[in-house]
Amino acid sequence: MIHHHPNHCRRCGTGLSGDDPEPLRHQVWEIPPITLEVIEHQLHRLSCPRCGTSTCAELPPGVETSGYGLRLSGLVGMLGASYPLSIRKVQTLLDQLLGVRMSTGALLKIRQRISDVLADPVAEALAVARSQPVVHMMRPAPEQLPQHRPLMVLPSGVAGLGDRHAQSSGIQGHLSHKR
Repeated sequence: MIHHHPNHCRRCGTGLSGDDPEPLRHQVWEIPPITLEVIEHQLHRLSCPRCGTSTCAELPPGVETSGYGLRLSGLVGMLGASYPLSIRKVQTLLDQLLGVRMSTGALLKIRQRISDVLADPVAEALAVARSQPVVHMMRPAPEQLPQHRPLMVLPSGVAGLGDRHAQSSGIQGHLSHKR
């Protein structure tokens, strides 16, 4: 909150001081500056004074071995899954927004890593969906949904899933229909 006080009377120019108990309020919504944070982990290798064996420190649990942190990886995953952005558009956005230049291979590895992590939860959602009567199915128009995007299926409000194979293999192969 920034307070602004007039210095002089707008009519006669007399100096003013004090606070208005009910000032006019003007709010400006702004995005904070987005900056890339690089955390360098230095893994020291030390030699044992007794036997001479060289031992290198290990990364602590939770530190990404890929070189890309969880938030950046999550952004890459969201841009590729929730928004219709191609790999090239994701690369351009990351470069322009964060100054991060990422290769196509790195983006694909991040997407695969996220896919691997989500495999079990997606399988659980699919199992729940298979056990439910299908209440609503939605197939977006082809121009709204590129080939690599999922077909959305929402069974009875219990679980929702997007199946990337649904367009090619047919939804009947993925869900049991109860009528």
